[in-house]
Amino acid sequence: MKEHLSSSVEAGTIKKFRTLAGGPRKVGEFLSELANLLWKHRAIVENTKVQNLVIAAQPTHPDLEAIVRDQDEMIDDLAKRMDRQEIELRYFRAVVENAVRISEESDGKQN
Repeated sequence: MKEHLSSSVEAGTIKKFRTLAGGPRKVGEFLSELANLLWKHRAIVENTKVQNLVIAAQPTHPDLEAIVRDQDEMIDDLAKRMDRQEIELRYFRAVVENAVRISEESDGKQN
């Protein structure tokens, strides 16, 4: 259920809201989202004056998702390669240990 709000604001504020919201029909939705965001972080907001609030926006890059996906794929590939190398190393260790054991058994039979 939607609620209606009437309020007096400084001159130019309505124009700012309309611009930020993307149009006059979107102001209510914009204010609702803004209120939800502030409510979510109310512990900070309650103890801070509005003029001291800082909005931390993460810089975006048009291909950021693709870059992150590529990095994830590279990490997965490296992990698989490391797993294969570890398997090969275990196999090599087993071969060497077996050769040493056979050599020691052979030396023991010769003496």
